[in-house]
Amino acid sequence: RSPSKMASLESAAEDTRRETDESRRDTDDSRRDSTRSSVGGDILKYKHLYGQPNKKADTFYNLKPAVNISMEAPLITTTHEFWACPWSGGGGPVYISSHGAFGKVEPSTVHVVNGHKSPAISLGFSPFRLPDGGSLLATGADDQHIKLWNVPKGGLTKSLGNEDCIDLSGHYYGIRALEYHPTANILVSGGGSNELFFWDLETNTKMSGNPSNGLGDSATGLGGSEGGEASICNMSFNYDGSLLALATKNSSAKIFDPREGVVTSEAGVSDNRAQRVQWCSNFGGTDVLLTVGSMAGGRGRQMSLWDPRNLSKPTIKKKVDAATGQLFPIYDEGTGVVLLSGRGDTTIKVFELGVSCAKMAQCSDVMLGGTDPLCGLAKMPTQCCDVRNVETMRLLRLTQSAVDPISFILPRSDALKEYFQDDLFRDCRSPSSTLSVTEWMENQNKEPARESLQPEGLPPLSEKPPEEKRVSNASKLKAEIIEKEKEQEDTNAMMERLQGLAKQRAAYHPNNSMGAKKGVDATPIYDSDDGGWSDDDN
Repeated sequence: RSPSKMASLESAAEDTRRETDESRRDTDDSRRDSTRSSVGGDILKYKHLYGQPNKKADTFYNLKPAVNISMEAPLITTTHEFWACPWSGGGGPVYISSHGAFGKVEPSTVHVVNGHKSPAISLGFSPFRLPDGGSLLATGADDQHIKLWNVPKGGLTKSLGNEDCIDLSGHYYGIRALEYHPTANILVSGGGSNELFFWDLETNTKMSGNPSNGLGDSATGLGGSEGGEASICNMSFNYDGSLLALATKNSSAKIFDPREGVVTSEAGVSDNRAQRVQWCSNFGGTDVLLTVGSMAGGRGRQMSLWDPRNLSKPTIKKKVDAATGQLFPIYDEGTGVVLLSGRGDTTIKVFELGVSCAKMAQCSDVMLGGTDPLCGLAKMPTQCCDVRNVETMRLLRLTQSAVDPISFILPRSDALKEYFQDDLFRDCRSPSSTLSVTEWMENQNKEPARESLQPEGLPPLSEKPPEEKRVSNASKLKAEIIEKEKEQEDTNAMMERLQGLAKQRAAYHPNNSMGAKKGVDATPIYDSDDGGWSDDDN
């Protein structure tokens, strides 16, 4: 054989050995997860969490979403009152619906917002309510513009056009990602060639001129090559908004300090497939970075956990499956649960990071009903959950013709549902800011505002009076048998004592009737002096 063929065979054999080793490591990880679940601990507190899709009457169907404008964007966003997705039509229309408007949608009569010259690939609702009670929706497209839409409380009463929105311009490339600051009214937009702009939503202007000069017309500290390979895929702020994680096509993740204008840490180069990054935090207690994407060589999809202080090597890496579609990670900080599903999938994979956010254990997968594949996924605010029925999360799944709500419920007995599950539902983020833009620019940091989920009149589970210890039927039967055996032993002991007394009396006090001797009259005979009395005296 020629040297080139031998080298090719050796290379193929090496790839096979590598794949076998990775598969063996994944199997070992699953066994360790199973061992942890049998031992106990906080890592699998939500092992039996299950997903429950709504009935068709409680879904949104007969939709015409523009699901083919991107294979890598989630294409759906949601807030406390509304959800929105790109709509079919000229320009970049976006359909907005309230959460309670279930049923069949007539595409010819819907109200949309349309201010772009190309499809709105990026869109997102602000986490903060507007002063009039409405919601702010931002949309971005390849026309290099961002549009801000004020959606009034109660929903749209007519379609809105370019004259009804606020236009933010300045990008030189198409907009691929939008992210809101968690504590201040700031919007971040990312696009091609590592473009990263920060927008002051109090004045609707581009931010620049901070003390560290880290923000200018763009975040030049990111670096990167020109073109699509350096395009920002998505972004995620840490808990207090002091750092920003970025995912780009030519890198797994970067940690960017927006007020210093520098990249503090950067992960290794991936295989040019779009990555997604999610900052996971135990309400500011512990921070880890979660990335999802394709494995090298397209051999499947994987998820990794990173220490944000050092992105040189992931702390945990796990193969998710052998599919190739873009994964969408969703993290719920109240439960420490990560949900993963991708374009075209019919299953949602559930992982638990635990209280420390330092472990990764797979829980029960959720099979999605219907035949339509998934096109997008969004998590509704925790305030929308039915805490009385122990609903910990609620998702919206976008398909080619419908939006289906999916409830994630943790099984609890009816007796426990009479109490507020304060061991599960911690205070969640409220829709109000805690910092002004000026305060944030002055290097101030504050945690997001939080509010309780406890319904009025529902006592907390922690104050539940202790119950009597429940005894199983087997234990009851065993106790009855033991009690009967004890009664029989007491009866036998009493009979033995009586028999002993009888023997003792027979030995020392003979029967006066002499009845025990055969042939002797049983009538007792007494020798007594009756004073000479006789029957003959009568």
